[in-house]
Amino acid sequence: MLKRAAIFGALFFISTCLAPLPAQAQTPDEIKAAEETYIPGLKLYPAPTLESQGLRIAYVSETVQPGNGRYTCGGLNVSQVQEAATVAIAALKKIPAVAWPKINMKYLLLCSETRAGDRAIGGIPVPPIQLLMLATGADPARSRFAYTLVHELFHMAEMQNGGLNDTAWDSRFTGYDNSYGPTAGQTQLGSGGAGFINGYGKSFAHEERAEIFALHILSSQVLQQFVSQQRDAALQDKINAVRVKAQQMLGTPL
Repeated sequence: MLKRAAIFGALFFISTCLAPLPAQAQTPDEIKAAEETYIPGLKLYPAPTLESQGLRIAYVSETVQPGNGRYTCGGLNVSQVQEAATVAIAALKKIPAVAWPKINMKYLLLCSETRAGDRAIGGIPVPPIQLLMLATGADPARSRFAYTLVHELFHMAEMQNGGLNDTAWDSRFTGYDNSYGPTAGQTQLGSGGAGFINGYGKSFAHEERAEIFALHILSSQVLQQFVSQQRDAALQDKINAVRVKAQQMLGTPL
């Protein structure tokens, strides 16, 4: 979930992390990654499939609070990282390979939880340092972790392309709550009412675009079956618009 404040928080994240990093038992690659991300004690988990696309999986074994304590990344042990990495790799394999050069992301930071202040968040993209910080949850294989990953990846792509505030979309599609209200936690298809992907997507337009993208990448058959059954032309128009936008940003049809 990406509040508008988090857009500016991404810059705050790095602007207040410039203190020297303490010495850690790290490899040279990990020391370099820690310096580039301003995350003390950063560890790297081997994932050759993703590394061939220029992406490293990172984690911390102890909770850290970057951004002068404004954000929290909960620590993970190696077995927890392995479980989450397995889910992440499977999800990211569904992103067309030709899209990766367009996705300027170098580090996927896995955390047991991510927080902005005292508020739990699914994650936060930090494009200036090519970092996506993401909460794995207690059970990555059985939770929304894979969808959250692809959802936040779309946020990052929009932020990199200046399209998070999409005026063309806003003039075409309306009716959003423009707040994280009571339905924002509802992610089942149709929970947002006719014309919306779900309650989560009804909160903000950028959330609906990211949610549609994640569902299209990970569950396209389920998504299309739902739209056909509901005969929801408005939602189909949104899906088509997200596919066009994704092709423009990532250089590949979806």
